[in-house]
Amino acid sequence: MGFLTEVLLQTLYYAVVMGLAIFFISFILRGFFWKFLKVKISFGRLILVKIRGINRDYFAVGEIEENFLVYKDPMLKKQEKRINIKDNKAFYKVLGITAIDVDNQTNNVCYPDYTVVEGFDSAKYNNLYLRALYTPQITDNKDKLIIVLLVLILLASLGAVYMGYNSYNMATINKEMIKTVADKIPTIISGGRI
Repeated sequence: MGFLTEVLLQTLYYAVVMGLAIFFISFILRGFFWKFLKVKISFGRLILVKIRGINRDYFAVGEIEENFLVYKDPMLKKQEKRINIKDNKAFYKVLGITAIDVDNQTNNVCYPDYTVVEGFDSAKYNNLYLRALYTPQITDNKDKLIIVLLVLILLASLGAVYMGYNSYNMATINKEMIKTVADKIPTIISGGRI
């Protein structure tokens, strides 16, 4: 074997050992390891959300959007939750990343001294927020009238374009017929056949 083959073989052995070690660590930490790495790699954009359950704590990756903590709960089929954050006292540093605690049953933010901030139903609030964001209702009669007039103007302009196209085609056909008749007029006048 050559030197390069031995180096590549040794590198492969170390890669297998590292892969097994990472798999073992991620298996033992039960979902914390990969979420921690994702938050650590984001350089402060993402936040580690520790969700306090009845029998155990589990983790999610969240972010702050306009004073709201938004994260997907891994135990509820990735349902997105949105919690209002009133101040920054609830955030704390752990292992070089920013983290926050949330109670699983009440969806309330927990301070690091284990006091709870009263909250609301975050899943219901997020659903209302998304519905209001994506389906605005037109309630003003003036707006409805403007939309109806715009649709009528659009239909009228499409009709005008269609009629103009048809008249252009008819003009082209008439022009060809007149040219044909004009070419035949001298032979008709001289008494020849058409």
